[in-house]
Amino acid sequence: MIKLVAFDIDGVLTNGTYLVDGNGNESKIISFKDLDSFNLIKKLNIKTLFITSEKNSLTEYFNTKFKPDAFFDGAVDKMLVLKEYLRKKNYNLSEVCYVGDGKKDLNCIQEVGLSICPSNSISEVKEKAKYILKTSGGDGVLYDVYHILKEVIGELNKKKTKNNGDFYKILDEHMEIIQLIKSDNDMNNSIEKAIKVMKESLKKSGVIFSCGNGGSAADSQHFTAELVGKFAYNRKSIPAIALTTNSSIITSIGNDFSFDNVFERQLEGLGREGDVLLAVTTSGNSKNIALALEMAKKKQMKTILLTSNRCINGNADIIIKCPSNKTERIQEIHIMIIHYICAKIEEEYI
Repeated sequence: MIKLVAFDIDGVLTNGTYLVDGNGNESKIISFKDLDSFNLIKKLNIKTLFITSEKNSLTEYFNTKFKPDAFFDGAVDKMLVLKEYLRKKNYNLSEVCYVGDGKKDLNCIQEVGLSICPSNSISEVKEKAKYILKTSGGDGVLYDVYHILKEVIGELNKKKTKNNGDFYKILDEHMEIIQLIKSDNDMNNSIEKAIKVMKESLKKSGVIFSCGNGGSAADSQHFTAELVGKFAYNRKSIPAIALTTNSSIITSIGNDFSFDNVFERQLEGLGREGDVLLAVTTSGNSKNIALALEMAKKKQMKTILLTSNRCINGNADIIIKCPSNKTERIQEIHIMIIHYICAKIEEEYI
């Protein structure tokens, strides 16, 4: 889905040439049809951005006259400026339409989801752009851009209807969380710390334990299977134990003590100083997880809690929170993080 359209100014909203009068005053040719077309584009509920390498009274005129949602002049590296803006807005390059004509636009033209250029663009841009307009810069190109955007959005909507839009809604929710994670340095740092702790434990003959309830129990078993078996490469087995797999132990502890103690009791018997516990929980509030973390600390083990924004008081050395409150989205992110941890640990054994 296109969420943002970015325009170069010179060569798009102007014809790319200067007119100089007898007194040496410079001027540009523009089309006021573009102003009407620009307002039509805004009605498509698409954010607008002007980005130009120039910085003068003319570029400021366009900012004042057109009133885009964002304006960047004097942009030496347009791609760098665009990416920084997208990062702040949690947009992807695939959600951007870029309209440009010159060499400084080439990187953007190649990387975005939808690229458009006027007919008088340089040959390199024409080779990479998805659409080449019949109109030249300064001759009302925005009208053609509007119709392309309208057609693209219409086709996307048709596809969503045909394939049942509910699935696309799920994908959108997932991608929104991914964008939040990409801009969350604290979360990324916590993941890297967790990997470091596990690697250090394994180097000292430690064992990585894991636990969870329901879907999180399945995740902990999945994690253990990737380590003991293999993730992507054939290598020596990595010592790991899921505390969720022995039905006799779990039912006997649940019956003789309490279900709250099913993980705690196992760690009391199996855990050693220097081992690691990875506790997986979408809520962060399960009693048996809390008691397992407490027991791990008593045994002088390192503790990692893989949870979400729903977790209020996480008692662990390292806490990794998925930025969501929806259980199914949290679980999707958890397995992605687990796969990443497995890949990084496995690097040490290849």
